[in-house]
Amino acid sequence: MGPREECSLHPTVAVNPDQLGSGNLKTRTVVRGLSPAAVAGKEVASSSVLRLQPDRVQCMVCHKCGLCCAARKHEGDRWQTLKEILRCKEGRRSGWIEEAGVDDMWRQYVLNHVVYNINAKPVEDHYECKFSDPIAGVDRVFLLWVRGVAIGFGIVRDRDKLGRSPRRRDDFRDALVLDAVFVSPGHRGRGYTAQLMERLLSEGKDLCLSYPVSTSMLIVAIKLTAKRGMLRERICMLLESSDDRKNVWWSAPKLARERGFDLRKVLHQAKSEALGNVNGTKTTEIRC
Repeated sequence: MGPREECSLHPTVAVNPDQLGSGNLKTRTVVRGLSPAAVAGKEVASSSVLRLQPDRVQCMVCHKCGLCCAARKHEGDRWQTLKEILRCKEGRRSGWIEEAGVDDMWRQYVLNHVVYNINAKPVEDHYECKFSDPIAGVDRVFLLWVRGVAIGFGIVRDRDKLGRSPRRRDDFRDALVLDAVFVSPGHRGRGYTAQLMERLLSEGKDLCLSYPVSTSMLIVAIKLTAKRGMLRERICMLLESSDDRKNVWWSAPKLARERGFDLRKVLHQAKSEALGNVNGTKTTEIRC
């Protein structure tokens, strides 16, 4: 669940920090009694401030909806709404675009630690987990843009850059790992994750989904391989050891039984979507 535009900031009410989830919070101390201030034109009487790692990043939580509504890098900086932070000032970016500097990395940080960890909240029953920050010089970071606003991100790791390991097979080294991907809940079910996967596969290397793989990501991968038969040998999921992998397409029946989703329905929808694309008609998609 993402930030709600219609929700304003409200006077302080008793809030249990545990309700906000542990996320990637360095501390869960709630700081109260701030001086009245303007946050994007809205008066704040008093509010809860969560301090996130690693750079004293702060986010302000609305007591009415329990969501983060504003953030700043350091104490004393001007508060900005999430839309202000995620909006691109130069032009109207669209689609998956690789990060272009400090501003984009700040947007990715906010998407990961605030929009995902606090507002959307990963669901453990769906095998969703918290994402680590990208490794400088190793990971590539992509932002998903819709009408000039960043609404998702992907972190891609080239295993070739990790060096050789006695346990790692040479053919496995020549692969890209989709280490993390997030699309804001209100924009899911539109094929964005599959678009990123196809873009990465077009670079000529196999694609591995990092452990643990969420159920929604598995469904996206199965649908993609159902529609693109030539990709069936090129998409796999890493096992917990990170040195072994399992082919997604050939493991689909077992994965469906383990995760409790209807494989026939997934394949039927993949077929309908493929026919819809051929005929130029719009079809209903699984929200994932």
